Amino acid sequence: MPPREAVQFLLEAGVLRNDEVVGYGVEVRNVSRRNNGLKVACPSGPSFYVKEGIGQERQRTVAAEARVLVDLLSGSARQPATASSFLPQFVAFDPDRCVLVTRLVPNGQSLVDLRPRYRLFSEGVARAIGASLGQFHCLADDAEANRRADAPDFVPFPFIAVEPQLTMLLSLSSGNVELVRVVQNTDEFLSLLHAVRLSWNVDHLIHGDMRMDNCVLSRRGRRSVVTIVDWELAGRGDPAWDIGTVIAEFIGAWLLSVPIVQDTTAQEVFRCSQFPFITIQRAIGAFIRAYYHACRTKRWTRSIGPARIARFAALRLIQIAFEQLQSASELTGQAVYLLQLSLNLLQKPDTATMAFLGWAQSEE
Repeated sequence: MPPREAVQFLLEAGVLRNDEVVGYGVEVRNVSRRNNGLKVACPSGPSFYVKEGIGQERQRTVAAEARVLVDLLSGSARQPATASSFLPQFVAFDPDRCVLVTRLVPNGQSLVDLRPRYRLFSEGVARAIGASLGQFHCLADDAEANRRADAPDFVPFPFIAVEPQLTMLLSLSSGNVELVRVVQNTDEFLSLLHAVRLSWNVDHLIHGDMRMDNCVLSRRGRRSVVTIVDWELAGRGDPAWDIGTVIAEFIGAWLLSVPIVQDTTAQEVFRCSQFPFITIQRAIGAFIRAYYHACRTKRWTRSIGPARIARFAALRLIQIAFEQLQSASELTGQAVYLLQLSLNLLQKPDTATMAFLGWAQSEE
């Protein structure tokens, strides 16, 4: 959608006033990812994110995101005691043009853009992520969105990537193909991934893409709050995937901050890291504590133990490695370490959660 059309759409929807556009002007910035996305900033009032689905598949995901937001907000309205600060403010959805408008978080900053970078690993930020994700899972447990017959089943990308179809292989980089080959040629890797797939359930509504750039940090008084955005992939799935994704994001951000070549030793990785690993452990512990505190009244959390979460974190690490290789001609040292760490987590999830993920620090 061209910037002029986006502004006109907001005017027609009654979100912007003519005097705001003429008197103060608006700034429109293209932030497209999977779909056409524009940020429309108005100096005299709130700012907005305008997303347009182009093509049949993109239209489906944008429409699904609109339904999820409306259903969750409706569920929150029916349960006044349930906080919904994790949700972006829904503004409008035009099904004919497949245009979704949400309000930008005032003074919000994506976690992937945090500066200084060490703030990403602060326990306060980690607690805010855990609280928001826990609030969402609790609300979704009772929300209409979780009971929809037409809610799609979410399938983690690594389930598809490690056994890709020919059409997918044709679009992969040489680095991606090499990653797939490594996994497929490692019998233990494949068997462990198969076991994780067999344990997958579709009992809950999950976000599906809890990466750091989908978490927007802001302040409300003295409290840090994380708003979860980009709900296109939300569907019925396993809540352990969302939790494991956040943990993998912490670990991946730490590992990708280290300049690694093929022959880098584990000792050198820890020595060259910009951030002490104990910082990552403490952040993960704070995240886990906040998540379980938010979900303390829900019985289903008893089935989401540390080993299960570690396995899904391992799965997400494969996806992080895959994404890092999208334009690579060969496996990088960082991708090799991500794959090795994924395999280690799958082999010994109980040991890993105690010794590597700092799970003991998260226990009540």
